[in-house]
Amino acid sequence: MTLPTLINKYKQQETITALQKTYSVLNQAFRMSQAKNESYEYWEEAYKMGPGEYFNKYWRPYFKISRECETYSGCGYDARTPWTYMNGQTSGFGWCILI
Repeated sequence: MTLPTLINKYKQQETITALQKTYSVLNQAFRMSQAKNESYEYWEEAYKMGPGEYFNKYWRPYFKISRECETYSGCGYDARTPWTYMNGQTSGFGWCILI
């Protein structure tokens, strides 16, 4: 195996591990929220109550949030929209939470 191949495999495994951790954290928060707020089928709809209120009621209490940033620079990003989609367009996220 060549060095570039090893580096690519390492980066791929690093990405897979990060995604598995993210999935686990989200799944655990979702299950705890359902235990407290009934099954999600009975939750008030986000578009009716607003995304911020929805997040605060059904998700926020079940995360161990280390820091919440009101601005992109507060989270250490150089751009307002550091996330991009596969088609190259930027994401419209205005805030982030570090878990």
